[in-house]
Amino acid sequence: MSTMVGNHCSFLDVIVLTKVLKGHLAFVASEHVNNIPGMARSAKTAGCIMMRMGGSDESKAKTTNAIEKRQNEIEGGSSYVPFVIYPEGTCSNNTCILPFRK
Repeated sequence: MSTMVGNHCSFLDVIVLTKVLKGHLAFVASEHVNNIPGMARSAKTAGCIMMRMGGSDESKAKTTNAIEKRQNEIEGGSSYVPFVIYPEGTCSNNTCILPFRK
């Protein structure tokens, strides 16, 4: 398994996936995770890619490049753990899929 894309219904999604995959996964996460005690270290250790929500075109390009690089490395057989992307960019109310973010 390399990359998973899914609907992000609640913050429990992260906890459940982490439990099921025994902690062997990384996420694209909002930079605000760095302000949550304990989460910043966990995200960094897991190899999460941090992105700025509503950031500049330059920061969006930097995040896109990091995701593409990670995906290429995963497909190339690197030792990276599975990677999770929630394209809605936020938690939804699970009644519909929100528009995907670029």
